Amino acid sequence: MKQLTYALMSAAFALILLSSCSKFDWKHWKDKHHGKFLVPDCDAQRIYQDVEGGGIEVQMQKTYYSDGRVKKIGFYTFSAVSTDVYWHSFTLDYNIADRTVTITDSARGAAVLKAIFHPSGRLQRLERLQGDTSSFADRTFEYSGGRLTNINSIWKTFNDVETFTYDADGNIVRRVKSADGGVTIAEDAIYTYGVAAAGRRQLYIPQFNYLVVVDPSMALLEYLGWVDDFWPKNILISIEYVQPLPHEEDYSDHVFDAGGKLTSYSIGSFVGGTKYIDWRCSSDKDK
Repeated sequence: MKQLTYALMSAAFALILLSSCSKFDWKHWKDKHHGKFLVPDCDAQRIYQDVEGGGIEVQMQKTYYSDGRVKKIGFYTFSAVSTDVYWHSFTLDYNIADRTVTITDSARGAAVLKAIFHPSGRLQRLERLQGDTSSFADRTFEYSGGRLTNINSIWKTFNDVETFTYDADGNIVRRVKSADGGVTIAEDAIYTYGVAAAGRRQLYIPQFNYLVVVDPSMALLEYLGWVDDFWPKNILISIEYVQPLPHEEDYSDHVFDAGGKLTSYSIGSFVGGTKYIDWRCSSDKDK
């Protein structure tokens, strides 16, 4: 009887300790991928952009391993010294046991980053593999209350931090990047949403295309969907960019397919107006 009482008291004490720990995240304790490390439930295969005259340009492509994980993701970008368009791609090598992904950059022909994940499935760190000579930042991802709050980046010559503010539905309503210990704001954006997306999956193309050239690792993460907080719960209506180039973009004409995935939307001030998404679901064995 004493042993049973002791066991029950120990269990209760452990629960009290866990519940009192603000860093313990019950929601994400269980692997959200159900043991399938980074196999997307439904993943954007290509993204198209309407151009003048009705043509279509491919902005992003992916290839997949046989188990459904993304093998390679490529972005089209423009050369800084010519008018040529070329592909900038990243190859992903998974270590399922260690829950890491090594990322090889085609422009450098070498592994440049390692993504490190918590057993819960949350991205913890994007480690640069070439030390201080790397063109990429070494990033850590901090969470509180089940949401991403900070991204801390260490570059060659400076550091910066990106912070996120949410509404009651879990949508990011403000995204601020600052340097010099938070003194100087480099980027600032305010997001406005409409009706609930009712469990639908939304992917919006990163608005600043130069990110693919200047800082492709963040665009890479957003396209791969490795950070759930970047997928809004409500339909995006507008983004007001306060810094570095003040302007506003309005979103409308959202179209969802029968599976509840966003297939197109319109940006009011965008030439051509519509961006198209061709979806591929990893669960579709015939694709």
